[in-house]
Amino acid sequence: MFILIVKGMVADIAIHRDDTNNLHAHIMLTMRNLDQDGFGKKNRDWNADFANAKENHRSYVKNSKGCLSIREQWTNYANKLLEQAQINERITHLSHEKRELETFPMVHLGHVAHDMEKKGKKTDRGQINRERQGYNKDVVDLQVYHHQRGEHLQKMKEKEKQFSFSTDIEKTYIQKAVSLLDQRVITLEDITARHEEKVEELKKSLNPFKLKENNMMKRCHLDKISDLESNKESYEKKQIQIETKVLLHAEDAIKMAKIRGVSSRYPDLKTAGKCLTYENALKLESHLETLKKTPVTLFMSEKGVKNYEDKLYKIKKDLNIFQTEKNHLNMINHQVNKLEKAEEQFDKLSNSPGETAKRLVSKKARQHYEELQSEANYCRDNLKEIGYKGREDLSKR
Repeated sequence: MFILIVKGMVADIAIHRDDTNNLHAHIMLTMRNLDQDGFGKKNRDWNADFANAKENHRSYVKNSKGCLSIREQWTNYANKLLEQAQINERITHLSHEKRELETFPMVHLGHVAHDMEKKGKKTDRGQINRERQGYNKDVVDLQVYHHQRGEHLQKMKEKEKQFSFSTDIEKTYIQKAVSLLDQRVITLEDITARHEEKVEELKKSLNPFKLKENNMMKRCHLDKISDLESNKESYEKKQIQIETKVLLHAEDAIKMAKIRGVSSRYPDLKTAGKCLTYENALKLESHLETLKKTPVTLFMSEKGVKNYEDKLYKIKKDLNIFQTEKNHLNMINHQVNKLEKAEEQFDKLSNSPGETAKRLVSKKARQHYEELQSEANYCRDNLKEIGYKGREDLSKR
């Protein structure tokens, strides 16, 4: 397959699909211009990106910047297609060093070593890759450990930070909520099931010679179960009320800790902490995080105000243009309605034999007819001058 790339080179592409585990393509680029007479002289301008090395008869890239730009383009194309195919994997054109990875990259086997490895014969390059895979696995495991440890420490810091702005009673509320959410709540069904298990155990251990005592014991347990079932609704309602109260106290405690934490960064708000709502505290915190990323200076503030003033001026200008156009279209629409009304009346008078006869004997009827005709002609001429092209064009505008 031959294609002409943007640089003007001709690319010869061969896609190899014979091995499903090693899908790849070979791409060869011409280094000479191609015209109607065939290949011309070598284009030296392309040497800025590519060159040929006599050592080992291998090509190499003379200008890594130009090569990286091509590889980056390929990365973008490939990742777009992977996204369209709903595949989570992504590729990158950056080296391990640029990505600050501590893992070693694999060495290229080549078709000879690849075939030998496929047949079970170990090669030097294959051994290097195996050693690097083992090393990389240890590095990755260590990186995962560091990441998990970092997340744990971060959570501990956030917890300490949260509690630093909480009172002792608020800490108690939060701890109760944590216990409630982390532990499984024992329900009435659990208790009933346990009693039924006990009843079954009693049945197995019944003494056939003490039937009266056995029946009394069984009836006693069944009565307890019956009492629990009758009080089930009130029990569940009470349990829900208790849990709701605990969670609401914890929610209020967490909100108050957030308000105190945010207001502590603003000395002027310390005395007005009660007036600061939880929603406004979140907005202030978001503002602080933005300032960390992009510190705001007086120059930037003035520039921002100027940009908004320019945008406002442009919006007002566009609004005036829009209003002018709207008034113009309203005027055209008024003229069109006037013309259609005059034409309708004129056609009605023209097509009526009675009205025609009336105009012959009545000066007033004849004058009215001529006025309608004159008004229709005036509207037509006026609309033609202001660019009216018909009802459909007016509706679109």
